[in-house]
Amino acid sequence: MLYLIGMGLNDEKGLSIDALNTLKQCDKIYLEMYTNVFDKTVTERLSRIINKDIYPVYRDKIENEKEIVEEAAVQNRKIAIIVSGDPLIATTHINLLITCQNKGIKWRVFHNASIYSAAIGLSGLHVYKFGPCVTLSFWYENYKPMRTYDVIIENRKRGLHTLVLFDIKPDGTGMSLKTGIDILKQMIKIKGINVIPDNVLMMSNIGRDNQKMIYSSLDEIKNMQEEVCSAPYVLIIPGKLHYMEEEWLNLFKRKEAKEK
Repeated sequence: MLYLIGMGLNDEKGLSIDALNTLKQCDKIYLEMYTNVFDKTVTERLSRIINKDIYPVYRDKIENEKEIVEEAAVQNRKIAIIVSGDPLIATTHINLLITCQNKGIKWRVFHNASIYSAAIGLSGLHVYKFGPCVTLSFWYENYKPMRTYDVIIENRKRGLHTLVLFDIKPDGTGMSLKTGIDILKQMIKIKGINVIPDNVLMMSNIGRDNQKMIYSSLDEIKNMQEEVCSAPYVLIIPGKLHYMEEEWLNLFKRKEAKEK
């Protein structure tokens, strides 16, 4: 038996009672550590709550799924993978379920809040006016993908909003505002066309006590001190705004920007 258990936006406090009761019955429990940025002591806290050992797991083990699937295939053995957000908003987890389904291994998914629904809802923008969302990936010497900006261009042409998720490294380190916006600006320079509006919405730590929302220019957001807000970040590039959408966004303009 394999359980995919969504932890929601934050930490172990987002787990449902049903999920906690199920975890207490599991033989082995993994906690995925690469799709969100959170306090690593969550493993210790959750372990105390359910009185079970928790094993951190990273992308390579999830994508090379053989070991986990073999564990779940053992008769009367229950394996759980705890995933930040909702477990099925990631292709690798669908792959796990496909493998289980093909091998006759039972599985169950515990859904939870996702950054996709939370960010769009909190933005105050109409969900049906969002185009495809994208991840802003880290750039490396031989890997500089441009798809993020291509999608933004297409969405803007259609008057649609774009949800841009800042990348997270395999060790759980989230992309900084400066790094993300520098990459976005390089994309603009390479394409030779700037479709970014005067103001975009930056959101950080959605659903947490230190949640931040700032509606401002890319340059002002880039220069914000990391002490003011911290990863994980998302940007929303607005498309054509309804007057009520604009009214909500304007509530989150920086004070100094309003005074200019």
